[in-house]
Order: sequence, then structure tokens, then C-alpha cells
Amino acid sequence: MRRLPDLTLMLVTDAAMMARRGVVETSLAAVAGGVTVVQLRDKTADDESLTALARALRESLAPLGVPLIVNDRVAVAIAAEAEGLHIGQEDGSPAEARAQIRAEMILGLSVTGPA
Repeated sequence: MRRLPDLTLMLVTDAAMMARRGVVETSLAAVAGGVTVVQLRDKTADDESLTALARALRESLAPLGVPLIVNDRVAVAIAAEAEGLHIGQEDGSPAEARAQIRAEMILGLSVTGPA
């Protein structure tokens, strides 16, 4: 059975809120403060820009053993070799997303209730 990484404390990025220091620097500071997983979320960036940021972030996090989860963008998660993908209820079928990503990738889904 595959072992999940430590998901105790997740940082969900916000490019606007992290603009002063940058997403990578802010994420590294958060990891130093105890964050165990980083979710890259940017609803406005194009795929090319977000892929470049995801790759830079993954390169910075990998030596620290901190996984990168990409929000909503299957192609970006795959291209950046992220450890996971997170989708919301309106972002398509979890089964379709699972079929597109590597078997070892984490797949997260937003839920609003027990059902």
C-alpha cells in the first residue's frame, strides 16, 4: 500500500498575497514554519506561466521532502511533475482526472458535506 505524505499543515498559495516575497520564497518560509505540503493555486495565470512557477516551486520543495499539489490544472500538474492534483466539484470528474495523472499522484477533491 502506498504511503501518503504528511498532510498535517497545507499552505494554499495566493500570488497576490505573496507578491512582495514571491510564491517560492513565501512557500519556503512557510515550510520553515511547519508547513508539510504546498498547494499551488492561481485561477488567473495561464498554463505556461503556472507550469514555470510549479516547476520552480517543486525544485525548491523536493529537497525538503515537501510535496507540491497543483490546484485545478491537470496539464500543469503533469508537466511540473507535481506530487498531486486537487480539483473542486466544478472542475470535472475525479475519475477522469485520475485517469490522466500518474498512478502515484495524490488526487484531492473539495467536498462540502458527507455525501
